[in-house]
Amino acid sequence: MTEESKSIEPNAGNESDGSQAVQTQRRIIKYDNQTYSWTGKRWIDIETFTSPPALIVDQLDAILLPILLEEDEKISDVQQLLDRAKEARDQKQHTRTESLARKILLLAPGNFGAMAILCSCLRAVGKPEEALKASESHKMVEYPPVILTRAAALCDLGRWEAAMIEVRKVLAISKKHSSWGYVNSQAPKLLNRIKTIRPDLF
Repeated sequence: MTEESKSIEPNAGNESDGSQAVQTQRRIIKYDNQTYSWTGKRWIDIETFTSPPALIVDQLDAILLPILLEEDEKISDVQQLLDRAKEARDQKQHTRTESLARKILLLAPGNFGAMAILCSCLRAVGKPEEALKASESHKMVEYPPVILTRAAALCDLGRWEAAMIEVRKVLAISKKHSSWGYVNSQAPKLLNRIKTIRPDLF
């Protein structure tokens, strides 16, 4: 591949999210005589409107990542950082996800969303104990994503009784907030995981 065979054309658009303007980055990358668009979720071949092969996706991700990291450093808006952390998490960019989550927590120490993302990231890289330690100061908050991530970390460590206590907290919260889809979708998965190993707890 020659230097002329790849180029990046960033296009920034603004989308309204209530009263908060959220910047969505869309990219056009030319690679080996093909042109691809990054939608914020996946790569698309702009000629065929199909997803490129996994090998090409890896190459495109490698080209884009340094650009994203440079942008991360320049952003101080908490909501923008949170959006980017979620995107990085979904793309399994664990190092970047952790960096963004920690940056948010420095700017806004009480940001529960960032804490949940950080704990999820630490679990993903095989550090459940660090996830528990990082979220220790938030363990009493009624925020299901944090509680469930702690429960999952406890499961990773084989601490089934403690995990069950955390899940029960979420189930109690769900009685007050039945519209929280996150509770309904994640708590049963953890219950099934616990039940598989420790049916005596049920």
